[in-house]
Amino acid sequence: MRAAHHIHTDLITKEANGELQRIGLILVHSEDIMMGAEVTSALAREMVEMYKLIYSIFEEWSLKEPVAEAAGSFRCQGLV
Repeated sequence: MRAAHHIHTDLITKEANGELQRIGLILVHSEDIMMGAEVTSALAREMVEMYKLIYSIFEEWSLKEPVAEAAGSFRCQGLV
């Protein structure tokens, strides 16, 4: 992903500097795919951290079924 990001940044820089003579459909499509992948990756990292936090809270409270008890526990504390 890092290599793709660097290539992506280089292409944007070249286009901004007027170094690209032609921007084709494939480049536009790859830009769209790259941005989608970056956003999805960032959201996935956030979700993993969120689930780690939720599970640590349930472990701290010694709850056995975090998924089943989550909604009720969080609502009682005004978190939802």
